[in-house]
Amino acid sequence: MPDFDEAAFRKWFDPAMKQLKLSPDPDDPEAFYDYRGFYNAMKQGKYRSPTEPGQHWPSEFKDPNHPRAFLTDPVNQRYFDTQTGNYTGGAKEPVSEQRMRGLNAIETPDLPKREWNLAKGGTDKAVPDYKAIGENLTMPATPALQEQSPLTAARAQAAASPKDEDYISKLFNWTK
Repeated sequence: MPDFDEAAFRKWFDPAMKQLKLSPDPDDPEAFYDYRGFYNAMKQGKYRSPTEPGQHWPSEFKDPNHPRAFLTDPVNQRYFDTQTGNYTGGAKEPVSEQRMRGLNAIETPDLPKREWNLAKGGTDKAVPDYKAIGENLTMPATPALQEQSPLTAARAQAAASPKDEDYISKLFNWTK
């Protein structure tokens, strides 16, 4: 990088990594992230430091093999590419900006390696982890619905309550 000020970068990077409890080596191959690229963008005003409240590392600087390069949208169970902002498979349509903000606001679990490879290969739908999803859902009182998976039960509840805008979205506190 021409005109890159490594000393200024390290002055920001070293305390930030200590605060965030991340590797102190910006070239750590296990980081899968271009910290210097992020720093340049941050200095240009495009991003704020992840040490500030409500901020996170933008996906733009992830290595293609980053463990969180692909995640699952918890509502529609589709894989999405965090770098391109598109769903994988099918028409690869973009995840809306509003939806991406919502996805960034919740903690989405890392994909198991098998599913990560499926998403990278273009598979559209995730194999739901109902146990993980169930921790965030309140089961409806209807006994028949209690025997279903939490996600199926939530969808059935939404269909049974037409006044309710979107039961699942309300549970996750964001919209599609």
